[in-house]
Amino acid sequence: MIKGLDFSRKIELFNYVLDASEKSASIVDEISERMNLKIDKIYLNANSSLKSSNLIENWLAHFYYSDFIITDSFHGLVFSIIFNKQFIIIGNKSRGLSRFNSLLKLLDLENRIIDIDQFKTEDVAILNEKIDYLEVNKKLNMQKEISKTYLLNAIRG
Repeated sequence: MIKGLDFSRKIELFNYVLDASEKSASIVDEISERMNLKIDKIYLNANSSLKSSNLIENWLAHFYYSDFIITDSFHGLVFSIIFNKQFIIIGNKSRGLSRFNSLLKLLDLENRIIDIDQFKTEDVAILNEKIDYLEVNKKLNMQKEISKTYLLNAIRG
């Protein structure tokens, strides 16, 4: 879907935020400045949609072609992992964090989530730590096998 898309521009820092606020914008700006990366943003809210095929392809291409991703979206987290991208999650307790925490814990990436209410750039040494996707992908593949075995056993009864 995105491989055939003519997407020649480089995306240094992709900011995909569902709950845009002054706090989240400030966090993104601080991280951008600290990492010296240019921001490319897509904001969606409850009234937005990605119904057009071109919009979906463009949205996915932003994840695929980005060097670094900042998101508060679970789907943003998932695509960051699928495409083996460096990322930070802006955790928002009012939105709910359990599925973020479950996935991040499963992959030993709990340190990739920051609390929107307690963020300080000087405290985020994680920005300089690269995610080891060899290890992450091993864990993902192991979980896929466990899931496949479970489903096959359930189907077979």
